Amino acid sequence: MPAGVSISAVTAAFGVSLLRKVLKIAAKRKAMVHHARQLLSLERAAAKESTHLKKFADADIASYTAFLDARRRQATNAELERRQRKLISVPLNSARCALSVLRLCAKAAPLIRGSVFADLASAAILLEAATRATLLCLETNLRTNPDTA
Repeated sequence: MPAGVSISAVTAAFGVSLLRKVLKIAAKRKAMVHHARQLLSLERAAAKESTHLKKFADADIASYTAFLDARRRQATNAELERRQRKLISVPLNSARCALSVLRLCAKAAPLIRGSVFADLASAAILLEAATRATLLCLETNLRTNPDTA
């Protein structure tokens, strides 16, 4: 069942989609002709990160399920440690990815004008919230063992 990390990764992916929309719209504007290449480059970078975020949502569910399964069947300490490392690496990498896209928002901000600026700001808010929620889950995973339920 999806929980904090996977929902945060999906939320970040929505933020990326919004950023990509803003960058595509801005790149088509006549006033932005001199910045179109830069905007489209940012859009391509955001698209790459979006693919990763969607994978992290699924990876979080899979790693959590695998950890609980290993614990239920009383797996070896080595396997449990390996599963727990995955519980840490997935949210860590998801947060890094969302932060990377948040940096793209910051790079785009000076170039964005008009009504789509609100969409850019909304994308940044979604990405920040997703990152904060993911890091909260990560911190919890580092301090405690995941629930057995």
